[in-house]
Amino acid sequence: MFRPVLRFAAKPASGKNAHVCTGHNTATRHGKVRAMCTEQHHPRSQTASKLAALAGLAGVGIIAGEVWISSRKKSDNTLTAKYLNNQLHLTSPHQSRSFRYQLQESRLASSPEPPREPTTDADTSFRYDMSHPRRGLAIIINNKHFNPSTQMEVREGSEVDQENMSQVLMDLGFDVRVYTDLTCGQMRRVLRKVAEEDHSDSDCLLVSVMSHGYQGEQVYGVDGLVHIHRLSRYFKGENCKTLIGKPKLFIIQACQGERLMEGVTLASASVISEGNLLPVTLAPTSVNTVSNDENLRPQTQTLPSGADFLYFHSVSQGYYSWRNIRRGSWLIQAFCKVLREDGYSGLEIMQLLTKVNRQVATEFESLSPDEKFNKKKQIPCIMSMLTKELYFTQKLPPTLRTESV
Repeated sequence: MFRPVLRFAAKPASGKNAHVCTGHNTATRHGKVRAMCTEQHHPRSQTASKLAALAGLAGVGIIAGEVWISSRKKSDNTLTAKYLNNQLHLTSPHQSRSFRYQLQESRLASSPEPPREPTTDADTSFRYDMSHPRRGLAIIINNKHFNPSTQMEVREGSEVDQENMSQVLMDLGFDVRVYTDLTCGQMRRVLRKVAEEDHSDSDCLLVSVMSHGYQGEQVYGVDGLVHIHRLSRYFKGENCKTLIGKPKLFIIQACQGERLMEGVTLASASVISEGNLLPVTLAPTSVNTVSNDENLRPQTQTLPSGADFLYFHSVSQGYYSWRNIRRGSWLIQAFCKVLREDGYSGLEIMQLLTKVNRQVATEFESLSPDEKFNKKKQIPCIMSMLTKELYFTQKLPPTLRTESV
């Protein structure tokens, strides 16, 4: 098709729903004072101390509405003309006339095409097999209270994340197990035992860790720090044979540093008007060198032991993660909303997580009387080692178990 479609979301701000972000006591826009706490970081930093003492810091939710625009631009017509010339050069006169007529019909179309559903062809080599009897296990570790030696505060509002995450994962067909307030050793033991189970009849595995955190992909047990990869290594191919070739998803709600992310004004917001679209900038095409030597391909397929993992962090390295004591963390709020609305919509996992990224980036913002902490933002981080596309399919009703260690 030669009819370009530009899609963008217009997000008007709303000040009705205030999200608490940081400090011991916060004031809402209605003058009410609420006790609260954010994701904690290294206890001895000046920034952490400043945040812990700050009052009145709150997050502002933005109610989103979407506008869809379909149009054509001169730059697109230029690309079309180049493609047309190439086609005409390679075809007979009769075929050329037919091609022109088809192109003209394409240009006359004005409505955007419906979203593309996942293919149902027999060839599913690029899609994970999600037709097993069970969706698989979802392990939720929610650390709320911490030993005094860690100097970490209580994570108020984390129980809301736990409840919301449990429900949305059950809706997706996962068998959910919930663990609370685990030490580093207990976290490792729980996941090691899960890796030792038989997952042959499962589609995938999901692990969600909600805790305080620190840079270097570390999260807190109630007694100290543990590296994320010390928790995920139990599910590598050499340690968990029945999950080889299956997706292993890790959702990490925790800080990854002490920096606060600034907000910036979207430049296109001031230049896009009705009927006028910004020009499309095309990135230069890169050339990949591919060997045609068939003898270099292995005769039997092997996979790296670290393949088929996906890590979804609430923030990128070095930044704070925000949490509302009444509604839960920004990431889990957006994650649950997207999966609740679009989990079975036919969107692939990367499309779903990109929607989560956009919601966190556009629908949440800090509000503080101290300009140093005012209008701060957050963007989650997707790190994927998946080797196929992942779509969720309908399953039988799952189960929920609350475990103790």
